[in-house]
Amino acid sequence: MVSHFTVAVLFLTSNTLPLHLQFDNFRGPPPAERPIFLVDNDEKDRVLFLEALRDAGIKNPCRMFATGDEMIEALIEVLQGTTPPLVCFLDVKMEGMDGLDVLRWIRLQDALSEISVIMISSCQDPRSMHDALRFGAQCYAGKFPSAVQFRQILAEAEKFSAVACGKSAFNVPCNLLLAMHPALS
Repeated sequence: MVSHFTVAVLFLTSNTLPLHLQFDNFRGPPPAERPIFLVDNDEKDRVLFLEALRDAGIKNPCRMFATGDEMIEALIEVLQGTTPPLVCFLDVKMEGMDGLDVLRWIRLQDALSEISVIMISSCQDPRSMHDALRFGAQCYAGKFPSAVQFRQILAEAEKFSAVACGKSAFNVPCNLLLAMHPALS
């Protein structure tokens, strides 16, 4: 079973309002071995996604789902202790539970906060883009990202996961959090 513990850190912004960041410390496989999750109701798009991922040289295992409900079932398994995905790609427009519904569900689960969520769509609907940002997606991309974009997305997902796991985003010698609390490094 995966062991989780939480470290709360308090920062003061320039307006002296407290900003609470909560880091879930996951100790599991390295990012290159964590799966990538995709939900898309179109089988052809799932195949094209996998081909584009492989063309980009990304070797992470990929789990694909035809419905939002299927992805949520897999994420419930993550909450029960299986390896979390490095990143979830969600098709915005799907029958039944759409990508924005799945995004909202993910962001309601504190234990899934380390997972980057990327919305993908063949349309650039401003309302969907606004909702994706408001509900906590890290990125909104067209179908399908280029090889360079895929590599950038995965690199950023690794950084996001590292920070969410409690590793410092400012991992430099003058970082007082690390100097005062070596357990955080």
